[in-house]
Amino acid sequence: VAPDMVFFNSIIAACARSNQLGKALEYYALMRETEHPPGVHVFSSLIIACSRAEDPDTAVTVFKEMQKAKVKGDKVVYNSYIAALGTGGNVAAARKAFNEMKAENIDPDIVTYNSLMRAYTRNMDVEGAFEVLDELVENNLSP
Repeated sequence: VAPDMVFFNSIIAACARSNQLGKALEYYALMRETEHPPGVHVFSSLIIACSRAEDPDTAVTVFKEMQKAKVKGDKVVYNSYIAALGTGGNVAAARKAFNEMKAENIDPDIVTYNSLMRAYTRNMDVEGAFEVLDELVENNLSP
């Protein structure tokens, strides 16, 4: 029996949850060899795995592949992507992803703002973190 979409979604998500980025990427590569195109859940799991592994470069690659495949990111994808970029200290890229998220009409939530603030604090930019906090409050969210 050949693996189907449910199998790939499940196994890649399980790899992400167990911090096995390498294995998740192996299954993703296998999936791409089948007739099953990856959807938002696969890309979400891969970017979560990248974030947990603190591998922002691979997160960027996966995000670009998602865009190339014309798969629309959702809140989970963007939150994970912003977190992954922040782990690498790339505040400018995290902010850009945040702005892209809003341009896609995806409303940031508390997780989004926390991930963006964490990116600023990892970069020792306390002023930037407070600006994000101000935005959070302006959007009627509680820290």
